[in-house]
Amino acid sequence: MWWCTAALSSQVKAKLHQRAQSLKLQLERVQQGSQGFTDQLCELQRELADTKTHTSHDEQEKVEIMERLVSEKQLEAEKIIHNSQIAALEMEHTNLIGEKEKLLADVQQRSQKEAAELKEMCQDLRKSQNSLYKEKEALQTKSQNLEAGMLEKKKKLQCKGVKHKQQLACIAEEAEES
Repeated sequence: MWWCTAALSSQVKAKLHQRAQSLKLQLERVQQGSQGFTDQLCELQRELADTKTHTSHDEQEKVEIMERLVSEKQLEAEKIIHNSQIAALEMEHTNLIGEKEKLLADVQQRSQKEAAELKEMCQDLRKSQNSLYKEKEALQTKSQNLEAGMLEKKKKLQCKGVKHKQQLACIAEEAEES
């Protein structure tokens, strides 16, 4: 019986051994599968990280490109604005130069007109001065002549006054004598 038991035991042992081998193979397959799965999972995680990195990097590049484009558009807009301002300033400068030239021409024309008027006025004043000088000389000569005539008449009157006093004195003497 013991051999039966031993045979049974050998059979059980063999079955158990077989079962253990089978489980061991299954375990190895599962472990290999699990390892493969783990490897696949790690690979997928790496790919996901790489994808995220690339996506982040790509998105970052897209953001940078968009920022550069916006910056360029802003620069272009500023350039257009500056060019417009420059054109406006140049036009204003041209207008101011035109106004300045017109004012200078007006001033020059007025100055020439005023100079001509002043010149004419000076000539008139010189003529007037010459005329007044001649009139003054004539009046001085007339005044001197009148003064000389008055002195002569005064002398004559004095002489007549003396003669008249003498005549009165003579008349008074004759009246006293008579």
